[in-house]
Amino acid sequence: VILCEEDFALGGRLLADGGTIDGVPAAEWISRTLAELASLPDVRIMTRTTLFGVYDGGTYGAIERVNDHLPSPPEHQVRHR
Repeated sequence: VILCEEDFALGGRLLADGGTIDGVPAAEWISRTLAELASLPDVRIMTRTTLFGVYDGGTYGAIERVNDHLPSPPEHQVRHR
């Protein structure tokens, strides 16, 4: 499973709207859920990544912004992949 989020933080509208899920504050629910997902061996979480296409054979196109958020990206390192 690959979970892509184009922003730097996962959580979508819950980050802004708050509220509760099953009686748990949204921020805590997000934190617990992400920790559980990150602990699973077959789950990859990719932030700053935009999925742009689905192709034959289960192939997906994505672009990951690796260093764009840094004020001074390191020399000779990729910015996108």
